[in-house]
Amino acid sequence: LAIRYKDDYSKAGIPMLPVVATRGKVRIQMWLHTISMVVVSLLLIYHAKLPLWSFLITLVLGLIFIAQLFALKDGAANYDKVAVKIFQWSITYLSLFSLLLIAGQLAL
Repeated sequence: LAIRYKDDYSKAGIPMLPVVATRGKVRIQMWLHTISMVVVSLLLIYHAKLPLWSFLITLVLGLIFIAQLFALKDGAANYDKVAVKIFQWSITYLSLFSLLLIAGQLAL
């Protein structure tokens, strides 16, 4: 979302990452945070001893998230549009993951 509204944040003097860093650095941070989120999500499923199906669904959700990041290219004309799509998927991912945790716990 900060990528989409970078100019607004800049004008307001709010130092969001896309304002103070290059697109390449922002993309690297997005990759690092996404990989970390997927790994921690999978570890949570594993350590909570939830059913295998919940682990597999979490893995698929994470792979969809990662696939979205592959579409984010520095010089792409649709860079902002792809960034918004990734933001929207992040909300979907966290919502589905939360529901998955509940469903997995109820299945035990």
